Amino acid sequence: MKKGIALLAVLTLCVSLSTAAFATGEVEDTAAVVAAEATEEDDLAVSPDDSGMSDSSGATTYTTNSGYTYTLSGGAATITRYDGDGGAVAVPASLDGYSVVAIGDGAFADCTQLTSITLSEGITSIGQWAFAGCTGLTSVTLPDTLTELGREAFYGCTSLTSLTIPASVTSIGTWLTSGCTSLTEIIVEEGNSAYASVGGVLFNADLTELICCPIGYVGDYTVPDGVTVIDESAFEGCTGLTSVTLPASLITIEDSAFADCTGLVTVSMQSGVTSIGSHAFHGCTSLTSISLPDSLTDLGGYVFQNCTSLTAVQLPASLTGISAGMFYGCTGLSSITLPDTVTAINEYAFGDCTSLTALVLPDSLILIGYCAFTGCTQLTAMVLPDSVSSVYAYAFKNCTALENITIYNNSITLNANVFYGCDALTIYGNSGSSAKQYAAAYNIPFVALDTVETVDLSACTITLEGTEFVCDGTAQTPAVTVSDGDSVLTEGTDYTLSYSNNVQPGTATVLVTGIGGYTGSLTASFSITLATPVLAELQSSEEGILVSWTEIPGAECYVLYRASDGGAVHELATVYSGTVSYVDADVTSGTLYRYQLVAICGDVSSAMSVGQQLQYLTMTITTDPTDTDAGDGSADTTEGDAAAQSAASEDSADEAEADGATAVASLNTGDRSNLAVWCGALLLSGGALAAAVLFRYRRNKK
Repeated sequence: MKKGIALLAVLTLCVSLSTAAFATGEVEDTAAVVAAEATEEDDLAVSPDDSGMSDSSGATTYTTNSGYTYTLSGGAATITRYDGDGGAVAVPASLDGYSVVAIGDGAFADCTQLTSITLSEGITSIGQWAFAGCTGLTSVTLPDTLTELGREAFYGCTSLTSLTIPASVTSIGTWLTSGCTSLTEIIVEEGNSAYASVGGVLFNADLTELICCPIGYVGDYTVPDGVTVIDESAFEGCTGLTSVTLPASLITIEDSAFADCTGLVTVSMQSGVTSIGSHAFHGCTSLTSISLPDSLTDLGGYVFQNCTSLTAVQLPASLTGISAGMFYGCTGLSSITLPDTVTAINEYAFGDCTSLTALVLPDSLILIGYCAFTGCTQLTAMVLPDSVSSVYAYAFKNCTALENITIYNNSITLNANVFYGCDALTIYGNSGSSAKQYAAAYNIPFVALDTVETVDLSACTITLEGTEFVCDGTAQTPAVTVSDGDSVLTEGTDYTLSYSNNVQPGTATVLVTGIGGYTGSLTASFSITLATPVLAELQSSEEGILVSWTEIPGAECYVLYRASDGGAVHELATVYSGTVSYVDADVTSGTLYRYQLVAICGDVSSAMSVGQQLQYLTMTITTDPTDTDAGDGSADTTEGDAAAQSAASEDSADEAEADGATAVASLNTGDRSNLAVWCGALLLSGGALAAAVLFRYRRNKK
């Protein structure tokens, strides 16, 4: 009886414990328990069978005790949200016995406490914005099973400095690291079939497509030869980028490629580029000038919007239209010449170009778009050639300084409020023209050209304040005087000015176009030269002699010349713009080298720089020549400067004494085989000291 009662008590206790455990969710089913015990990486959680909830898409989601929310598909888990404590997080290989194969869209977004993330093997994809806004994230470790990185996956991870992409990745979404302001390198592991990296910059595998430059990149950058495409937003937001040199192989620059590169000053572009996308240089506030090649046929909208330092642009002869907003907000643009191929100036093309004073429109022009010149507050005069057939509404809105506009097409279509806010305006046109009717309808003063005696500018003379200028990267606009006999004409009343090719070295032109009582045009030319380069002090190093110089505005390349021991000068190397130094490794100890430099732009060459010379001398010794156990045979190299290497004379005995001491002090440790050199240096130094003492003794006796 007692044994039966005891057995019943044990059974009752087991049932109670099982019921309590089930009620608290500590035991779910046998398979889950076995799986949890078998895998240390599994995250103990409430069973999917008991805790499922539906998200907005209708999918069932499950949440673990450590902050992971996930969905199931085909027996595999996708993490859709992490709400854990952050810090250094290692995402487990499985949750509740289900293998984790994906990080869903926005799963870790805005987890600002997250400092590092390690994804386990088995994860194959990372969704869009997966780690966006993780401002504390400094380290990312991706698995070798990963194949897909979603769009903007690491957007705004401002503390991330480096990102390594596994060899398994075959798909990367756009703007992967956009807003990662501290990122200085993107590394692709060897063996990747789709991508590669060079110098921390992301390319496709065959290096024909530049995909992404880390936003934290600082300094000049030369795009490797062979690249044909610069991807959308490839350099966007690289505020530390100062200059970029594009290769001859380049064909396409995609949308926003260099947008908001606020430190970008110069862009060297070669012939071959056919297309530049919209907003490509939007917000490059330090860009002062740019020359576009004649190969260019497609220039996107708002391509130079808000380039506030841009003073001049050389447009290609192949261009057929000024795209929408091309120069919108370019407040520094004072003059520009439109090629004869342009047929349309589209909406907002020159909007808010507050420094633009004059613009000569080509005879090919047909259309002026909506608000094309709105807010050009310094524009004083404009001539619309006979080819212009249509001007859209508000084309010259708030051009408050516009005093006269000449319209030659008698049947031109002027839409409503073309000259809204142009209170000082007078319209010049022919009697009976639509321009006269428009002036009457809007109460604008009108002067009939066919009733006014006109003078052809060919009978006038033009004088420039100078005919030769040195390129400084800005537009050269020499003052112009136009005379009609003894009378000096007035700019804006009698004529307008337009400059062309007046930024880069070469021959520039100024065009004078008659307005009001003057017709026709005059041209005058002036030259722009390259400044003479200045070499810095030469420096010796283990690699050779470092030659450096100052950047010359407008230079496309530099040619370095060298002479040895007073011999003939010969060409040593060509260095392209963006680089201002060269290491001459082909040097011999004891030889005196002299260097000179010439800057080149097209057919224009600068004068040769003043020469700099240095005797290359490398000496290596050990600290203790008698120590037979010293070192491993490696040598530290030290260079004597030109003063220490020069022979002392009686007139410089004091300097020789100091130089001799300096030469001895500058010797570093090296191989024991250099004992003779060391001893020789000591003897030379002793001789210099003896000469100094003897000189002083003779001087004192006198």
